[in-house]
This record gives sequence, C-alpha cells and structure tokens, in this order.
Amino acid sequence: MVVEAVAAANPGRYIVLVPAGRPAVVAVVLAAALVVAGVAVGLLVRRTVAAKVVAGGTAVVALVVVCWGIEVGRANDGRQRGETDLVAVSPDGRFELVLVHYPSSEAPRDYLRLRSRDGVGTRESGQSLACFSKQYDVNAPEDQFGQASFVAEREVEIWAAAGEPFRTTFDPASLNAGATWSRGCDA
Repeated sequence: MVVEAVAAANPGRYIVLVPAGRPAVVAVVLAAALVVAGVAVGLLVRRTVAAKVVAGGTAVVALVVVCWGIEVGRANDGRQRGETDLVAVSPDGRFELVLVHYPSSEAPRDYLRLRSRDGVGTRESGQSLACFSKQYDVNAPEDQFGQASFVAEREVEIWAAAGEPFRTTFDPASLNAGATWSRGCDA
C-alpha cells in the first residue's frame, strides 16, 4: 500500500518502467503470472496428486517461457543496450530526451529517444528521434551526437558534434516523431 502511494506521487521520478515490448521483460512477467496462476489452481484443487501435476506443469511452462525470453532478449539485433543518459527535459516537465548507448564492437551507436515523465506510467518511445554512429575515427564528428534540447513544448532540436542542427516535432500521445535523423547509421 505504501509503495503504491509513493509510486503514484513519485515526486523525484525515481520509478521508471522499461518499455513493455522488451522480450525479457515480457517473459519474466508471463512466467510470474503463470506461477501465480499455478499456485492459485493448486490451492483450489483439493487432491494432492492433481495439485502436484498442476504445480509441476506450471513450473515447466514458466521455465520454458523464461528461457525463451532470455534467448529472444539476447537476439535484439545483436545489440546490447548500454547506459542511458538524460539529455534534456521539456519546458512543461512532461517529457525528456535520453541518449541510449549501444556499445557494439562492430558498430557502436547512440540513439536519442523521447521518454514521458509520468511516474509509474513512464514510457519510452520505441522510435528513435536520431541515431548517431560512434565511429572510432574522431575525424567524423558530423556522425556523432553533440547536444539536444526542447525548443518548444512539442519540438526538439538536435545537434551533431560538428554543429549541424535538425528539428522535429513529436506527438505526445504516441511519442512518435514527425521526422527522424540518421547520422552514419544507414548501414
């Protein structure tokens, strides 16, 4: 009860939900739901043999779901999500820009994404506003992230390290951008 009250208020925005579309998250939630359902059915079934069969079957299904989720999560286009940096907050405080690092050895990239700031209901856009190649060649600053800011309530300005600007608007309901920007991520 106390956790729910703190989460509802969430003044410091300490609680953030990861995107629900991540396979590993979905697998863990499904597995937990299956275990809870299995326990509930086991409690309702009076016969010990039937309860053991239900509990065993639920455990096997939960294990398969978790293993499948971990494997699908590893696939993720061969990219492992790294750290996330807060870049900017909208003037009304409802949205923020985050830079998500994908430190792949072949093609490290930074993705600029939009995130709502709704406490427990926080969502991160599945669509990137911009993608920046993190080349090991420092002579390619036009493909590396520089800075980003909100220039209006629903408009974002993004700069490459070389100083080239890009502006786009976004839909607050879907968190999708009107246009996206790719700097060296075409491959």
